[in-house]
Amino acid sequence: MKKYKRAATLVVAICLLLFVKNMVENRSFSIQKAGNRGVQEGQWNSFISTSVNSSLITMETNGKSVSNVVGAYMSDDLEIMIPVRYANDVFDCAAILYADNLLVLERNTDKIELTRNSTGFQKQGIIEKDGKLYVSASKVCEGLNLKYEFDMETNKLSIMAKDLGAKSIPYKYDLRNSLRAAAVKNQGQFGTCWAFAALSAMESSLLPADS
Repeated sequence: MKKYKRAATLVVAICLLLFVKNMVENRSFSIQKAGNRGVQEGQWNSFISTSVNSSLITMETNGKSVSNVVGAYMSDDLEIMIPVRYANDVFDCAAILYADNLLVLERNTDKIELTRNSTGFQKQGIIEKDGKLYVSASKVCEGLNLKYEFDMETNKLSIMAKDLGAKSIPYKYDLRNSLRAAAVKNQGQFGTCWAFAALSAMESSLLPADS
């Protein structure tokens, strides 16, 4: 009799493990409530994110491994969050943060602008955590027209350009359109063109946030 009880217990344990494994792999499941003992979806999301964050999240962009990305994690709403400082490499784009209140991401002809006000960054996909900024990989990929895939079995984030033949940098760029063209100045009779050129370049790098 004891043998049958042990066998039944083992079968139940295996079924539970397979059920949890299937939920983690598919990332989508429904939970039926039984009285007041129902399990909230947020609790399962927390369980999944904890499982993912227990291992290093590896990344690949356009078939090439992206190394040395420190701090990437999965949030409780199952979004892969990337530190802004690594956005250039992860999304193969230009990422510029102006004075901590304007984040601009550009790739080819696609552009995302995120601004901060008194309550922080309002647009979905930006998180401030421990004094650092993180962007949602799926939201950025959507805005920059990139393919996004996360494999929970290997803990690997894969990002791929929809058009591999397109350049990641813009085909044309005009500082005037980005409000980054410094005003024209008159150096008069002085031979200080080198100083004016250097200061104009500095002005351009600070605009438009510090206009």
